[in-house]
Amino acid sequence: MGSYYGAKVESKISTRRYQVKYINLLKEDEPEPLTEVVPSQYIRPQPRMTMAPVGLRLMDKVDAFHNEGWWVGQVIARDGSMVIVYFEETGEKIAFPLYRVRHHQDWIKGNWVPSKNTWLSSRFCFGNVEVSL
Repeated sequence: MGSYYGAKVESKISTRRYQVKYINLLKEDEPEPLTEVVPSQYIRPQPRMTMAPVGLRLMDKVDAFHNEGWWVGQVIARDGSMVIVYFEETGEKIAFPLYRVRHHQDWIKGNWVPSKNTWLSSRFCFGNVEVSL
């Protein structure tokens, strides 16, 4: 699993494709948001926003906000209000303040559930979503 970027669904192109406008990603060499068409299996609603995660433990699977998106990683250390997250895909270890980390969840059958490494696609309405790149 890579990363998720905040976006807004602008239109439905076909049964399985949507046009989205990213919230934090910009067009190359332009100061306006990137817009593109993506398959529905890469789109999910945004999880509920919460305050800084409570009860984070070593080895917990988390999403960390980095490079304008949410990246899946694992907590490998905690120091006060900072956590160090390891990203398996890149081999990086990065320290984050708690407010930039959230517990990882999967979107399954219309509900957010603790991660079990499963994925089921669903239909989306216009509005805020996250897109996996």
